[in-house]
Amino acid sequence: MWRTPARSPITGSICRMGARAIRDRASGRFGVATAALVTLIAVGASTPVHGQTTDADGKPIRSTLSPTVRMTVGSDDNIFRVNTADNPIADFTTTISPAVQGALVVQRLRITGRGELDFINFRKVTEINSVDKLGAARVELLLWRLTPYVGGDWANTRHRRNFEIDLPVKQVDASVNAGVDLRLSGKTSIGVMGRRSRIDYEGDTNYLGTDLAQLLGATTDVAGANLRYALTPFTTVGVDTEWDRTKFQSATQRNSDGFLVASVVEFRPRALVSGRARVGVLKRTFVDGNAPPFRGVVTSFELAYTLLGRTRFAVVGRRDLTYSYRADQRDYLPSGIELTVNHRVANNWDVVGALGRFSLNYGLAAPSGILGTRSESGLTYRMGAAYHLRKTTVGFEVSRETRTSDFTVNRDYEATRIASSVSYGF
Repeated sequence: MWRTPARSPITGSICRMGARAIRDRASGRFGVATAALVTLIAVGASTPVHGQTTDADGKPIRSTLSPTVRMTVGSDDNIFRVNTADNPIADFTTTISPAVQGALVVQRLRITGRGELDFINFRKVTEINSVDKLGAARVELLLWRLTPYVGGDWANTRHRRNFEIDLPVKQVDASVNAGVDLRLSGKTSIGVMGRRSRIDYEGDTNYLGTDLAQLLGATTDVAGANLRYALTPFTTVGVDTEWDRTKFQSATQRNSDGFLVASVVEFRPRALVSGRARVGVLKRTFVDGNAPPFRGVVTSFELAYTLLGRTRFAVVGRRDLTYSYRADQRDYLPSGIELTVNHRVANNWDVVGALGRFSLNYGLAAPSGILGTRSESGLTYRMGAAYHLRKTTVGFEVSRETRTSDFTVNRDYEATRIASSVSYGF
């Protein structure tokens, strides 16, 4: 059982970050320049629409350009999400986030893309200041019944944490995908796809005695097929099948093959309930012959309902197998759900409240015994208000996170964040 030494391993990682600061800034400037150039090229060529036609809701497909900028200022009383025994550090943060999304339609070619830069600044702990970069693009050829496409996304971030890893470490995610959809009739379509994704960790990747780059850096190849049927003008049902293979550069004993069969329900934005839900069965086998395979239910959903045009209820959730940073645990099963309620008080005012719960279940490699009961759980809740004036939104929010662990010392934490923001859409 791990116990906290006199000097927190998290604090030690922060100190080691300083030696790489100059190199990270240089590479960061190059990344910012590249992201900005790609964004300008992608959305700067917007022209009037010619050729096809309509989207899934029957609305005309048009070229669009939607730039926004958002600034958030706040305070966080536990920026590293550590236990009270590790002396939590409080700090003030400022984040400036320019973003753009757009679509270019020329004849039967449609190009969509989005990009965002997050300039994140901490007043005291400047070692973790960063420029997080995110982008995605997709190119589709809109033929009579056939729609071939190619796309990809990229993220170079330090502050996209999950519930297991608390240290702000640089993570680079990149993926490319291609496929083709075939419309068999007015209601039925089929499709095939392929995707390759890569996860890398850069800089100081040590976290609680584990090298994240060695245990989590991996490449995944996915091939899949799907069937869709328009049950009503607003509801589509279908089936997804996917085969995947994950290979690790260093921790080859974690290599695995997976097979997923899932049912899908999609509700269009104008439906009474909008969003998407997917429930399936996943089987994963590992190259390590001593590791038992995993077989279980996985799900993801994002649904919303608006009551009387003023109150919007949204619920998101996920349950899926994920690799762990812990060398002795290999993987874990995270599951969580969050409910958000947004109420329009007056023409320009919204109030928002949200409550979420998550759990991380370990010991999946052991078919029985005490390992099967190991888990961590947590709560997230937030409240806020927003004022809308034409293209400007001013908001205020208070949020809180807690985590408890039943098998690791000093993994419990509490954190409160207070933030105000202003955003403008051009």
